[in-house]
Amino acid sequence: GNSPEIPDGYALVPIEPTYQMSEAIGLPWEHPPFPIRWKRMLAAAPQPSSNPLQLDRTDAVEMLTSVLRNAPLAPSDNQGKPRK
Repeated sequence: GNSPEIPDGYALVPIEPTYQMSEAIGLPWEHPPFPIRWKRMLAAAPQPSSNPLQLDRTDAVEMLTSVLRNAPLAPSDNQGKPRK
């Protein structure tokens, strides 16, 4: 979504299901109990990544190294002369 807390591809859903939710997908509320199925689905759902770029440590270090290597140098305060 358009929220920093809800990543794209995810939706905010209730922890406890409603009867209307079971009706909407045509599953019985009672047998097997829909609330139990719902909780199992939530438990099995993939969790959003805390690393949205899906980079492992090596890739992240290589990316940062490349960015820093190609970054323009800032002009120095001493105009390139040795410090006194």
